Amino acid sequence: MKIATNIAGGLLGFIFIVFSLLVLLNLVHPPPPPEGSPVAMFMGAFVPTGYLTFVKIFELVGVAWSRCRVRVISDF
Repeated sequence: MKIATNIAGGLLGFIFIVFSLLVLLNLVHPPPPPEGSPVAMFMGAFVPTGYLTFVKIFELVGVAWSRCRVRVISDF
């Protein structure tokens, strides 16, 4: 069961890293949502204020911290 937990944690960490880097490095440019839709309003609040960048940086920090924490705890 520990192997399955490690694999699931590794895959989840990999997904967080990939999607954080996609946003932070501007590797993918999604099409704009329709004007006036809830999605457009939501992204209109997140992107110009820099909050999305803030969230993605914390995703990367969280993945790095959790991977280090697992290694340190498993050493004891």
